[in-house]
Amino acid sequence: MKQFRLKCGPVVFEPTNASRFLEGNPLAMPQATCAVCVTFQIKPEFFEQFLTVVKQQAENSKTLEPWCHQFDVSLSPEAPNTVLLYETYDDRAAFTSKHRTTEHFAKFAATIADWVESKQIGVWDIQST
Repeated sequence: MKQFRLKCGPVVFEPTNASRFLEGNPLAMPQATCAVCVTFQIKPEFFEQFLTVVKQQAENSKTLEPWCHQFDVSLSPEAPNTVLLYETYDDRAAFTSKHRTTEHFAKFAATIADWVESKQIGVWDIQST
């Protein structure tokens, strides 16, 4: 097993003390417990515009929402005009009651409304990290 050692300020993280440091530390970032997968089928004539706007949405979510841990925009070469979003949040409430009520989300949703042929949303509980 590969050993690691990470020095962060006065604390050295090693497998034996990293979890002890993070447990109960108010400065430690919470782990994501909610994953969201959104699959969009975009009208071909709006695909490039959609990509620009969804990438900005991802950046806004990651920088403006401390409860958003990850927001990936993915494309498949086998599925033209299809976009998959993979997002992780502190918990389900962070997604439903926080993320979906932000100003930038409302602007994003309004902008893309006429560009979308279909959308599927899955909300998942993360079991391991």
